[in-house]
This record gives sequence, structure tokens and C-alpha cells, in this order.
Amino acid sequence: MTGDMAHTQMMFVAEAYGRTIGVECVADDRIDLPFLPFAWTPAPRSSTVDRRYRIAKIDDGRWNVMIDGESLQLSSSLLVQNHVEGDLHHWLATYTRGCLFVHAGCVAWNGRAIIIPGRSYAGKSTLTRALVDLGATYYSDDYAVIDPTGAVHPFPRRLHFRPPDAGRHVKIDPAHSNWPIGQHPIRAAVVAELTFDREAGWAVTHQSYGAGALSLLDNTVAARERPEDALRIMSSAIDGAISIIGTRDDAATSARRLIGMVEELEQRPKGLPMWHDRAMLWPCPVPIRSTSVNG
Repeated sequence: MTGDMAHTQMMFVAEAYGRTIGVECVADDRIDLPFLPFAWTPAPRSSTVDRRYRIAKIDDGRWNVMIDGESLQLSSSLLVQNHVEGDLHHWLATYTRGCLFVHAGCVAWNGRAIIIPGRSYAGKSTLTRALVDLGATYYSDDYAVIDPTGAVHPFPRRLHFRPPDAGRHVKIDPAHSNWPIGQHPIRAAVVAELTFDREAGWAVTHQSYGAGALSLLDNTVAARERPEDALRIMSSAIDGAISIIGTRDDAATSARRLIGMVEELEQRPKGLPMWHDRAMLWPCPVPIRSTSVNG
């Protein structure tokens, strides 16, 4: 961030899901705005915001971050950006209006959503990346945003990915990766709560609508604050979708299986049950492209 005058206070705001977030900083501190998949725009400092971040560089080279009146100090601008980004995303997921945020990777295939609910380190980002490499449209690697009708909205944050040959996570900006990025709400086709297990491989159980809704509910950020509302919304989200739970094999092969489920679902006559025994060994009709994604 730059400005014409040193020490000029600047305010940037972003609006998302009925909430307004503001970042206030000194123009010459040159701190990048935290990543948010919505546009930051300049605004008066007097703007009414729901969550306010004040960022300033202090004399010893560290950074002071004040979040709604509570402050902490961090040693680098990168730590500031990452901390504010993480806090901001979690705050939106907890306090947004109307929609509910589910911890899940999410992509679209043929206009229908594949939702991969799961806690951290379950492998959902890796599987999301594999689906995108096969041509799926990126919606998110950590938050499936579900509105009161059960439709899934995009939250295309940077994908947090750990390459097989690296110890640290890298953050991939979807806008700079030539990925197709979701723009519209869509209905779910598959909800797959899967954990990578090299030894067990692909071993899944097909779930009823009720069990599938509970899988989503168990990974919903604000489920405790809105229990009845959350169950109703998750039940709407799962309606008409295939729901599975279990372990998976490598990401590329599992991604092909999930795409196969979507394509078979599209071909089923109305009224046919959403699951059957053959799906336990779901075929992989989609040819896989060369990719380095594993696990």
C-alpha cells in the first residue's frame, strides 16, 4: 500500500455475505492487504464496519495489529498478512449472516458441486487440487458456503497445498493459476467425507440423506450457534446428492471416482435410489492428466 503523504491513514473495506470488513493502515507502511476472494476498495475511515483491523509498523521494526480493540505484535509483514487473513476467514465463517460455512473443499463438475467435508490434515486440499487438475471448477479448499436454500457458493481462497517434495505448505492463488473459478451458486451432486489412507485405499460407505446432512453439520463452523437452522440448511444441501464416508487412495484416482459419481448421477432416471452396491468400486471413466499430486 502506498500513499502520497507519509503517515496518511488509509481504510480499505470489503463486503461479503452481509458483513463489512475494514483494514486501516498507514499508507507508507507498504503492507499487503490480507487475501480475501472479494474486492478491497478504498473507503472513508469513518465507514461502519463489522470487523476492523488496524495495522501499523512500530519503531523496532515489528508490526502492531489491533483487531476490534485487542492488539498483538508480530515480527514481519508476512506474519501480519497470514494472521489477519486467517482471523478474517474464520470470523466470516462464524458470524456471517444467512449462509453457513462448512469446513470442506469444493469444486464444480458439469454445474454440480462435489463437496469434501473434513477437518484439517484430512487431505481435502490435495483432493480439491486433483479435481481442479482434471478440469473441475474451483470453489474453495476449506469453506463450502451454503445458503438457506442449500445451494453452494464459491469462496475461492488461496489453496493451501503441501507438495510431495516440500515440508511446508504453499498457498496457490487461483486467480494466478488459470483455474476456472466458480461464479454462481450450484447444487451438490456428491458429498464425500474422505480421509487419505495409503494402506486402506478406497473404502467407502454410502450414507442416507440424514447421515450425509450430519457429515456436513459436523464440519459446520457455526453449528452450535445455529443448531436447528444448520440442520435444516444441511438437509437441503444434501437433497438429491450422493453421500459417502470412508478412506481414499491417491488423490488423482479418487478425483476420477468422484467425477464418475457425478456423471452417473446425471444419467440416472428420476426416482432411482441415490446409492447401490456397485458404487463401492466406482469406475473411473475420466482419463487422468499428468499431475504431480499425490496423497
